[in-house]
Amino acid sequence: DMGTKVLAQQDRVADGSMGGLKLAKNVLAKLSQLPPLVQPAEAENLKAMLAAAGRGEKFIIQGGDCAERFLDCNQVRLEKQVK
Repeated sequence: DMGTKVLAQQDRVADGSMGGLKLAKNVLAKLSQLPPLVQPAEAENLKAMLAAAGRGEKFIIQGGDCAERFLDCNQVRLEKQVK
C-alpha cells in the first residue's frame, strides 16, 4: 500500500510543488494501461537461460553501461558503442 510508504525521493512537478502520493498514483494508473515492455515468453526464456548458466551449461556476457541516461539511449549512440 503506497499510503504507508515514505516518499524519500520526490521530484518537483511543473508548478514547483512536491507531487508526492497523488503524482505516484497518477503515474502508476497510466503505466497500468500500457502494454508490458517485455512479453511473458521472453521473461520465461531468460529465466531458463539463466538457470542453464547457473548449472554451468551456458555462460553470460553482459555489455553496456551500468547507468545510461534516457537522453543517451538513441540509435546512433548505441550503434557506436557496439562497434
